[in-house]
Amino acid sequence: MTSTSNIPPPDQVSGLIAAGNHRRLEEMVDRSQRVLMCIKSIFPFDFFPDVLTIDENKVTLICHELGYENVHGVFIENISYVTVDTDILHATLNVTDSTSERFPKILSIHHLKKEDAFKARSLIEGLIAAKKLNVDFAIFKTEELVNQLVKLGEAKEAR
Repeated sequence: MTSTSNIPPPDQVSGLIAAGNHRRLEEMVDRSQRVLMCIKSIFPFDFFPDVLTIDENKVTLICHELGYENVHGVFIENISYVTVDTDILHATLNVTDSTSERFPKILSIHHLKKEDAFKARSLIEGLIAAKKLNVDFAIFKTEELVNQLVKLGEAKEAR
């Protein structure tokens, strides 16, 4: 009895699955290397400026203090809320990491230029919305992607 099925043997199937997972992991790594925005706190107000980096998959906050550095990262899917607080001179960007829904963590970067803080907020909000819609970012050039995501995430004032 001959088999007319096109199903490959089990050892080939597991090889194909492993190759598919490997390819997806490589794509994710490539995407995490494409920085969409990087901002720093303003030097005179912060002697050791903090850095916020936004890529396609995560937001990373690097806090510098005298003698040490803290690195906090949160995947876009785990961000539940993004706010900007302003005063006369500068702004603070707050990102709520809800990895632990019971104990959400707020990551803050202070002493930012207001325009940078608002653009970062819009970009993160745009990334959240686009990720929920499974948008393929690979088809966009970096500058075009940033512009589209900022537009998507902008807060509009009702009139």
